Amino acid sequence: MAVKGPLGTKKKASVKPRASSAKRGGRSVRGATTAGPIRVGILGQGRSGLDIHARFFTQFPRNYRIAAISDLLRERRTRAESELGCDTYRDYRQLLARDDIDLVVNSLPSHLHPTVTAEALGAGHHVVC
Repeated sequence: MAVKGPLGTKKKASVKPRASSAKRGGRSVRGATTAGPIRVGILGQGRSGLDIHARFFTQFPRNYRIAAISDLLRERRTRAESELGCDTYRDYRQLLARDDIDLVVNSLPSHLHPTVTAEALGAGHHVVC
């Protein structure tokens, strides 16, 4: 199936995981083998990404740790770095390339959800959007 990329380019959609949880250290989001909090990566730091998702995860530090966020705007990245103490990226693909992220939250604009979610799944991540 062909889908439009974030910049309007057409490419083949793939949801085949890059690596299983066993190959990525045996971690399981369900908690059976997870040692420590689930490491979360949040794509986008607008109203949804910061005010809804980031605020939710920070309420449960024993269960979740925001490990990284991505956002195009520098001021949002700076704020996340300061308030959340996490790594920040301008390009969401850098976050998706990390193999230590257990859960990706796609809070990008709605028109980007299908393509970016397919990319995150293809990179072997669990995704919420």
